[in-house]
Amino acid sequence: MKIRRWPGVAAGCMLAVLAVARATGGAVLLRRGSASVGAVRLAPTSAIAVALGLILVAVLASAAVVGLVVGASWGRWLAVAAVVLFLVGGIVNGTVLFGAPRIRGQLLNFGYSFLVLYFLYLQRPLTHEVSRDEIV
Repeated sequence: MKIRRWPGVAAGCMLAVLAVARATGGAVLLRRGSASVGAVRLAPTSAIAVALGLILVAVLASAAVVGLVVGASWGRWLAVAAVVLFLVGGIVNGTVLFGAPRIRGQLLNFGYSFLVLYFLYLQRPLTHEVSRDEIV
């Protein structure tokens, strides 16, 4: 079975960047609370919840990168789960932090997610080997 390697590498690199960005944002929010967001006043429990959500996305994306690098099938599924959680988390974070999701930020999130998912789609096997048991 032939598998394209470069799309998985591209998706893995994009997920690694996503993991670093989300982990950094979560760490800053945990450390500085609402002061790191600017003019927004945020309850400490809300800041902690958003920060932990950012860190969760970072951990999932990092695990997906490891799965993609070693070529495990669970790596692709974990990458899809990380992207979906990234999108949902972006909407929730925008609502909690700013009262409504920011349109430009969401467009960037959806574009980035589309590219990652497209690269994962391109990585699918090019051929399917048929065993004797599958022949009718």
